[in-house]
Amino acid sequence: MYKRDLQREIHWREERDTKQADAWLRSEGIAPETLAQIDSLLVKAQRIAHNCITHQRELLTARELDTLTRYLQSMQTRKTRRRIKAKRTHEVMNIGNRVNRQLFRQLRQMRQVRQVKQLQQEMQSKRNQAPPQANNRQPET
Repeated sequence: MYKRDLQREIHWREERDTKQADAWLRSEGIAPETLAQIDSLLVKAQRIAHNCITHQRELLTARELDTLTRYLQSMQTRKTRRRIKAKRTHEVMNIGNRVNRQLFRQLRQMRQVRQVKQLQQEMQSKRNQAPPQANNRQPET
């Protein structure tokens, strides 16, 4: 292969990878154009807020939903993004942590119920398989 063919292939792969990364960032609720300009803590809180609203909306209270929605709205423009305080960012992250704890608690309860059902089924199958014990003892005279 010629050098320019290699360069063209490298450029094509770079464009393809960039498009894939941009699509993933958009699916996480992050604008790829502004990623380099935003503090990483703000981006992390934005991702948490977006995921909570899209995937765990039923676990949020009305106040938490309002807080997350307002945070995402303020992340839209540079002017309002500069005004976001660390306290507000940590509040969003705390909401995300609470939702995660609640999800893990629900998962643990589901697993425990499943284990109890499995044990009950095993006990039932053992009872059905065991032959009845006959009382063959002769009475003493």
